[in-house]
Amino acid sequence: VTVEAKSFLVGMAVVRGCELDHRIDDSISSPPYVDAGAEAVEASRVEEEFNIDQWGLVEGGHDYDRLNCSINIHSATFLVATLNN
Repeated sequence: VTVEAKSFLVGMAVVRGCELDHRIDDSISSPPYVDAGAEAVEASRVEEEFNIDQWGLVEGGHDYDRLNCSINIHSATFLVATLNN
């Protein structure tokens, strides 16, 4: 997560978020890694999304980066949530 998000703090927030969600409520309707992953993707893409707003979207580049970032972060948060269970 830290490599994809370019931030150690985002990676630690994902790990701590999955741990806390698991401890707080075991009857959560959606898995805890979904919320942690979505927030991590949003936080890690701030700079690139700002540049897209300023300079425009490059098809085949930025959309691939969005998808790749989402896949990598969600898979890592899924792993963390699975290990915590």
